[in-house]
Amino acid sequence: MADQTESEAIGFSDNRMVQQAVRFRSPAPAPAPAQTPVLRGPPPLLRPPPPPFGMMRGPPPRPPFARPPL
Repeated sequence: MADQTESEAIGFSDNRMVQQAVRFRSPAPAPAPAQTPVLRGPPPLLRPPPPPFGMMRGPPPRPPFARPPL
């Protein structure tokens, strides 16, 4: 530990500073174009909306045991 300077002991060696300078020298990537809600699909992993209130689910109900329809 005696041969290291204070900045190297913390972790800021010259090699690390050069690598960070090279890494952050390039311009930031362009942000992705914002999509409008009309073009964007539904978010994933969501259940489909429920059917309309008048729509019945499952098979039609059985007729009552009365006289057969004419």
